[in-house]
Amino acid sequence: MSRGKSSGRPREVQVTVTYLAMEAKASPPPPPSPLLETASLYDVDLLLISHATRTLVPRTGPVPFRSLAKLPLILPGKSHSIRMLVDKEAQKAGIDLDVVLEIEGTHLTLELVQLGHGYTVLPIFPVQRSSVPRRLQLNEIVSPRLKRSMKLVVSKQHPSSFLMRETASLIRQSLLKNSERPKS
Repeated sequence: MSRGKSSGRPREVQVTVTYLAMEAKASPPPPPSPLLETASLYDVDLLLISHATRTLVPRTGPVPFRSLAKLPLILPGKSHSIRMLVDKEAQKAGIDLDVVLEIEGTHLTLELVQLGHGYTVLPIFPVQRSSVPRRLQLNEIVSPRLKRSMKLVVSKQHPSSFLMRETASLIRQSLLKNSERPKS
């Protein structure tokens, strides 16, 4: 096991925690329970992601949520938390979305967007980790702004260990570090 030094922690732990922070977000939080403690880690904006040159939205600036109704969307399945949020807002706005593909993997979704097959709604993290961020355009979604709250849920039946507290701290640091939009 190689140990890269950064904050005195093994590199593998940092990579694993970063991965968990990015991937574990797909599940909606469980319903409130007296047996669970939910701690808010971070709120992250969801962005409209399109091909950098073949797009129907302005190159810069925010995009009103209602304009998503005019776009061919590539979204995760209906049980995914991002999809539930987008569908809920579409219902509130009284608009029908044109979901042309339902895909669970963010890597494949970004590849299809990069090839010009549609648009998607994601937080910044998967775009930063992809091999195609410079070929993608990112626009803020407004009216309403779509925000996703990242939460850490732990059992109240067991006291939080030092490892659990340190893991939560690393996740927070990772989310804060990765929350900046890539420079184009």
